[in-house]
Amino acid sequence: MSHITIRISPDGAQTIELDSDVKRTSPFLQFQERVLGKISDTLARGSADESESLLLSNVIDVNAASRRIKIAADGTELPLEYAGTDHVAVLFPDYRLMIGVESISAPKKPDEGLPHEKCMQACKQQSIAGYTDWQSGSVKEAQLMIDYTGREPALDTNYFPRIRPKLHWTRTDVVGYPSCAWGVNLDLGDVYGYGRNNQGFGLAVRRVGQ
Repeated sequence: MSHITIRISPDGAQTIELDSDVKRTSPFLQFQERVLGKISDTLARGSADESESLLLSNVIDVNAASRRIKIAADGTELPLEYAGTDHVAVLFPDYRLMIGVESISAPKKPDEGLPHEKCMQACKQQSIAGYTDWQSGSVKEAQLMIDYTGREPALDTNYFPRIRPKLHWTRTDVVGYPSCAWGVNLDLGDVYGYGRNNQGFGLAVRRVGQ
């Protein structure tokens, strides 16, 4: 399984890694090498041209401070000091974004993921906290959940108690390789480009106040 890994450490440093097990003849590896070269050049220069800005726009500073508010099943905001884990979503008011706190799996098979297209459809079918305008998160939105001070899962389970430490699909395509989409693996917080037929879980997100 070929993938590209983007790690962002707590001090903000970015590390780009290639899967050493992928054959050199793989078209996806060639794409990864192109991405790695662009990002490495950009980091060395400290600036990005227009095409590189588009490429790097899929990477978010997930360690930036962000307020989070738990959302109850009836859609109400819970007090900031609320320590329970029976909430159904988390609101990121600084980003006007709400994220569900349960991994979306195959129907009646909570331990099984879905291929990308079916996962996108499943996210749109969600009804959470009284809202029905859910969709899959983008790669930027999904990274808001990541907490690099933890691992397996790399997220705060007080806020996301029912998110599995597994691959979660995003709605963001891998530019230049249409058979792949970006996914976030929440065991270590890695960001991958995966073939769309791989099995992954869904993250339901919705925009707020627009």
